[in-house]
Amino acid sequence: MKRRIIGAFLGLALVVSLSSCSFIDGLIVRTTTTTTTQPTSTTVTPTVTTSKQTAYESTIPSNNPNGYKIKYINNNGTIYTSTSNKENKIIEPADPVKNYATFLYWCSDEECNNKYDFKTIVTKETTIYAKYNIDYKALTNAISSNSIKANVQINHQYRTSGFGGSSGISTGSGVVFSKTNSYYYILTNHHVIWPESGYNQNLSTYTVDDCYDQSYQATLMYRDVNYDLAILRINRLSGDKQPTVIEFSDAYYLNEDVVALGEPKGQTNTITYGEISRMYHFEADPKTADQSNIDFDVIVHSAKIDNGSSGGVLLDTNLKLIGINFASAEKNGVYQHSYAIPLAKVNEFVSAAATSLRISF
Repeated sequence: MKRRIIGAFLGLALVVSLSSCSFIDGLIVRTTTTTTTQPTSTTVTPTVTTSKQTAYESTIPSNNPNGYKIKYINNNGTIYTSTSNKENKIIEPADPVKNYATFLYWCSDEECNNKYDFKTIVTKETTIYAKYNIDYKALTNAISSNSIKANVQINHQYRTSGFGGSSGISTGSGVVFSKTNSYYYILTNHHVIWPESGYNQNLSTYTVDDCYDQSYQATLMYRDVNYDLAILRINRLSGDKQPTVIEFSDAYYLNEDVVALGEPKGQTNTITYGEISRMYHFEADPKTADQSNIDFDVIVHSAKIDNGSSGGVLLDTNLKLIGINFASAEKNGVYQHSYAIPLAKVNEFVSAAATSLRISF
């Protein structure tokens, strides 16, 4: 019997009842007016749009080669450029298409708060942005029928050395990202597989549960605390109940709609929605640097995650991986936003793992 799929829309209630679990682990960044743990006001200029332009930029024809340069951010993975027409107005293109969304109109600002007026005479280089209405029902159906099968729960059992020592269990999330004839490989956070200080990591064991409620004994294959990422391996089972392997995207951009999958607070197969707001230079707390030692720009997004979501995948609306969730921020006990390890860092980590393990992921 499949585990329940739980959809969570920002500002809306969960669509089905929750399951329960006694032991939850995760990494929460708590910000209050009396601490300086990850201030939410800092903004870092993102570099992600450069690779997006390189990959997708093309040209809309214009009969005014001396006009002002116009950039069309389609917010679906494509960027077009043109020049203003003879009247120095912007050429209105055909409506762009985005998966699981309906195009609404073009905007003059990146946040899409202001509709662009194509009667406007431009006097400088200008960028306009496409705005859509997401079809969350269709998107949820697509995730539920495919992507959720890559989502897994990771149970980490740990204990101290010696007779009569203490033990515990924590729960996190992960995503299947590669397979061979014999194995599936799972991405998760380093802090999901690494015990707290005082416990013997050599005595840790891992169990993975997939969306079909099938359990696997997992082997830790590779880890890097500086990425806060790790790879587990499980044996492939026979039969038709097989996990899905998630695909990697090629880039992402600000204000992109995103989907987070995970296993927070004992819930199973949760889906939350949001968008990327900015990049932020995250520095790990020295007190937990043995579990997570991130010191690089990360994705800040609004798809809510919670304890147990650590290691869960962040997807674009093409349902491809753009990051791995690892933390959320709270202020005075109220959720603020979520953090994800960005695609570039995930690719670096996977490449290093492939070289070390001599495996082609």
